[in-house]
Amino acid sequence: MSILLNNNNSSNGAGSLHYNNQSDNRSSSGSSSPIINIPTANNNNNKIPYHRLTPASNLLTMHDTDPSQPGQPGQQPQQQQESLFAATKKVIVAGTGFLCDAYDLFVINNVIVILQILYPETKDTASVVSTAALWGAVAGQLIFGFMADRIGRRIGFIITLTLITIGAFGSTLSFNIQGSKFNIFAMLALWRTILGIGVGGEYPLSATISSESSSTDQKRGTQVASVFSMQGVGIIMSPIVVLVLLKICGEPHLDIVWRVALAIGGLPGLIMIYFRIRMKETKAFTKRKDTLGKREVAKYIIKNHWRTLVGTAGNWFIFDIVFYANGLFSSTILQVLNLDHASTSFEKLNNTVLVALYLALLGLPGYFVGVALIDRVGRRNLQLAGFALLGITYVIIGAALDSLVKIKALFIILYGLTFFFSNAGPNTTTYVLPSESFPTRVRATCHGISAACGKLGAVLGGYAIGPFFHSNGLAHTLYVCGGISFAGLILTFFFTKETMNRPPVEDDFDMDDVSNGDEVTPGESDDLDSSQVKLTGEHPTKVEV
Repeated sequence: MSILLNNNNSSNGAGSLHYNNQSDNRSSSGSSSPIINIPTANNNNNKIPYHRLTPASNLLTMHDTDPSQPGQPGQQPQQQQESLFAATKKVIVAGTGFLCDAYDLFVINNVIVILQILYPETKDTASVVSTAALWGAVAGQLIFGFMADRIGRRIGFIITLTLITIGAFGSTLSFNIQGSKFNIFAMLALWRTILGIGVGGEYPLSATISSESSSTDQKRGTQVASVFSMQGVGIIMSPIVVLVLLKICGEPHLDIVWRVALAIGGLPGLIMIYFRIRMKETKAFTKRKDTLGKREVAKYIIKNHWRTLVGTAGNWFIFDIVFYANGLFSSTILQVLNLDHASTSFEKLNNTVLVALYLALLGLPGYFVGVALIDRVGRRNLQLAGFALLGITYVIIGAALDSLVKIKALFIILYGLTFFFSNAGPNTTTYVLPSESFPTRVRATCHGISAACGKLGAVLGGYAIGPFFHSNGLAHTLYVCGGISFAGLILTFFFTKETMNRPPVEDDFDMDDVSNGDEVTPGESDDLDSSQVKLTGEHPTKVEV
């Protein structure tokens, strides 16, 4: 086989690759040689970068840029400012839904405490409310992930935010029916299921849209992680809103407190739905070559991406077991902060919300550190470090628990580090990696599967670790959490490939090509070694491979 290199002096910093497969009857070209336009800019790298050899009807553009220089070649300062504004707008439009997700998922914990005070006769059914949103999220992640790869990201993005808004406002209308099994908790669970479906759909859609709309590979991780960091903002908002409402309304008006708190969760979605309606479909989706049939999706993923999916879904599952088990510390935190001596139910409620605020503040810096590091140290390295440090911290707290409880400041610092390492590491990377590790035709589907496994891990963490904690104590539970974190470290090491500074895996190839093993997956060599080519002749240059 031979490749034609076209060295064009008029090139403005970009070369292109044109591949003709002589055996492909669909190609209109009679040439059997790929043609590569090479820019005249100096390049000290001894490899010729390429992403994928594609049919003759497609043209891939490769940018010859210096990563150390800001912006693209010839980019003006005004263009850079516009790019920053556009990136910020993308984060806000996509991140607002994620802010609603976090707020709605965490505010319910405080609302349930209020409802148990107001309706003590039916409080035994309160657990159905918290689990309803989780199961709804699992369904939403699978449904909208699959749907986004078939009918588009934009339509799904509008529907999910609509469901969140309807579920949030509908929850405020819940009421108690005396003598009926369909009490206020059951009614609230129904609305929360609707909300949970929308929340679940936001995971694959917001990540996929953010990844596909990124202007450069060097900043893609930062953009996707910035969307995810809105989770931290939403988590902090929930206790702040409840504390303000408790201060304004007081104990006599707790019914107003929980209804307004739930209604506020729908306001951001109500505002941002207009911008989502006006948004355009991502270019990656509109330019996809074809759509897989319903029966082909599973076969295609298993055959070509099973290893990557084990890494993204497995690590998300492992992490969420530990992440949601962190709630077991709440009683210890109350004790350390001397907030466990409340004399009335209203004081207990106020203290519970205060602890939720403290925990949210402990975790917030980790989100922004993750945003700052993800395009510098890489997703895989960040996830490895996060799991390792998280496991070590759990083991240290478990081993010295009795002494640490007496040293309040040290206990709070170490406990805060579990949130910091989580949010700066695997909590962020498990969200970012699936948006880059799969081709367009199954990107949202695989992200939805990965996120759904995470929610299943959260359910398992609640059902399995909770009873273990009550039977064996906090110290032994911390050892278990540490062991689970180290399991995530091992799984990441063997199944997670780095995607930093690489173009997302694309699907501009035929199914026949995939079957023949021509697919390029993240982490594999994307370069054509210059030692494999031999320059012959002059302009245009012919390369013998």
